[in-house]
Amino acid sequence: MLLKEIHHRVKNNLQIVSTLLDLQSGYTTDPAAIEMFQQSRGRVKSMALIHERLYREQDMGHVDFAEYIRQLTDDLFRSYKMSDDIRLEVDVDIPPLTIDIAIPCGLLLNELLSNCFKHAFVGATDGHLRVALHQHDGASVLTISDDGPGFPAGTDFRNTLSFGLRLVNTLVDQLNGEICMTSDRGTTFIVRFPKTTL
Repeated sequence: MLLKEIHHRVKNNLQIVSTLLDLQSGYTTDPAAIEMFQQSRGRVKSMALIHERLYREQDMGHVDFAEYIRQLTDDLFRSYKMSDDIRLEVDVDIPPLTIDIAIPCGLLLNELLSNCFKHAFVGATDGHLRVALHQHDGASVLTISDDGPGFPAGTDFRNTLSFGLRLVNTLVDQLNGEICMTSDRGTTFIVRFPKTTL
């Protein structure tokens, strides 16, 4: 009961932070600043969603990540006003994640999906986005792929001024994982992190 109450209060506090960011964004007309507020809100909401799921689960130490991914992607679809013709495929076959893994993994997913919606499908009337999370050869493997235009040739996503991609690399390090990217007929990110951390 106490643990449920803690998760409930953390979720509520994070929602308050999200609301404050929304209110603060109303005091600027700078598009870059407004976008930063929106991105920060998205990150806070992705964490609040973890605590909401933990509050609802019987096992409050673990998160059903398949359901989390579906809810997060639905929220992002609405937030970025994606066309209904953007097809989403979610393929998750993994045991529930502990909160210490679920939060950085959820933030990582939020960043990579947001990047897809902002760049791969901007102005698109159709497209395909795939999110997969499986265990393979002693590791957990997260794959996010889209069929958008891909990154510009020569892009080094490990050394970039983009805050989002820098955060992605930091989160991968936090998971003791590794990440690779291919940009051929779309973009694919593959993140591997130790199964023993689950």
